[in-house]
Amino acid sequence: MLVRELSKWFENKIKGGDGMNILETIKVPRIEDREVREHWRKDWTPVLDEESIVIESKDGFSEKQEALVLLGKRKTRLMNRVYNTHFDEYEIFVNYADGKVYYFDNRKYRKVIDDNKIYLVDHLTGETKMVYDGEFFYPTKTVWLMESSPRLSRTHRLGIEWRANAFRGDPIYIKDHQLIAVLYFGQDALDAVEEDHTLVINHRNLNKHDNRPENLELCTVEENKEHYWVMKPILDEKKAEFSRLVVRVLQQIFGAGVQPIEV
Repeated sequence: MLVRELSKWFENKIKGGDGMNILETIKVPRIEDREVREHWRKDWTPVLDEESIVIESKDGFSEKQEALVLLGKRKTRLMNRVYNTHFDEYEIFVNYADGKVYYFDNRKYRKVIDDNKIYLVDHLTGETKMVYDGEFFYPTKTVWLMESSPRLSRTHRLGIEWRANAFRGDPIYIKDHQLIAVLYFGQDALDAVEEDHTLVINHRNLNKHDNRPENLELCTVEENKEHYWVMKPILDEKKAEFSRLVVRVLQQIFGAGVQPIEV
């Protein structure tokens, strides 16, 4: 987003003679999957069949874990790597390809699938809106198809809130990485969603918003700490290089007085 906005703002100033926009060559720092495989000792192992799931409730499960059990049991593959599930008032779409989660209020809308496209139909008016075109989802704010919110924790983890109501005394908060881990890995992931966990859901490339199954793994608390100290220097160097690159571009525009920034 930063690169795109800067690119628009400076477009007329930094186009070279060949018409190439310098900022378009800048990549926001991220650790690639191949770099994780090169530096982290734990290999990522796919499940044998990502369409199936074996998951059961156990004595002592929290309300959140029970909700995740139902979400897992109701998982259905729709198309490509898009999966559908539901719990109470929300029906959910999960796109394994990019790790994104979307949802809608099934009290207001129903889904219709036609020719690899997903539509929502308003129960009262019959109005229809396409929300998935076979490649991309098209969310809106507060109505129709919604994106998971980043307000669920102080670290801005994406997730969904089921608010308290007459049948549910307390709200339930399920973060995207917890939902996707349970849908993909099954029973073992249920242990990693509460405070007294023995396992944690680790983001292999340190990007907490990259919730692709390939970027998630179940590991112990000790392994999670070890992973952080192995991968953090790699990300720090990428951030430093990103800062130097942006400075070089800005210096071409404003002169040599621009200094590197913290990213």
